[in-house]
Amino acid sequence: MRISEQSNMHEKINKARKLINFANSQYGKGAVAFSGGKDGIVCAHLVNHIIPDIPMICETSFYYPEQLEDIKAIAKMLRLNVTYVCSLSDEWLNRNKQMIFSSDKAVRSRSFSVRQQASIKKFGKSINAGVTYTGRRTEENTVKNELYSTKENGMQCHPIRDWKEEEVWQYFKMFNIPPPWIYSTEHGKTEGNSPFYSINPKYHNNNLNRCWQIVENTSPKQDFTNKFR
Repeated sequence: MRISEQSNMHEKINKARKLINFANSQYGKGAVAFSGGKDGIVCAHLVNHIIPDIPMICETSFYYPEQLEDIKAIAKMLRLNVTYVCSLSDEWLNRNKQMIFSSDKAVRSRSFSVRQQASIKKFGKSINAGVTYTGRRTEENTVKNELYSTKENGMQCHPIRDWKEEEVWQYFKMFNIPPPWIYSTEHGKTEGNSPFYSINPKYHNNNLNRCWQIVENTSPKQDFTNKFR
């Protein structure tokens, strides 16, 4: 890493830590939404540095077994206090496959809300968290501010909101964090840390059946996708 890149990274890290310190001082007990993806790992590592042993929640519905095993290994290595929940079943996916593979952003947003946001909200309430820290970046999501309140999930803090993807990977190198296994697979190269069902016909210009074929031909894959035809 060049000197200029190192300087920029230190600035980004210091800014993120200041934001976390501020949120912690203003809103008290917090929780971390931990996906096990690259952004979620960086956010969790940053927050855990400021607030050791802070409770974290990882929603694991429809993750590949290898993916989940790797996520747990990284969390253990980083000494993260993670609670793992699987809120949706195979039967739910079977009933809602049209919603999962929809190209409609509003519909896909609902599936994300059902699978992930509801679990985060429930977890936050269970521990009386005043703020939730997430690894969302503006580059990939609509994140209006670093710190704001929502009706659904209360106060939200996004320490790496303005980070670029290359900066996330630079952070991994700086702190010797192993890249999540999913990014070495064909699925991870196109869909990141998302569960296997995230193939979107909008991007592939295919119908639902073809989307299932794409899922089954990616590596890794799960045999139970066959029964959803």
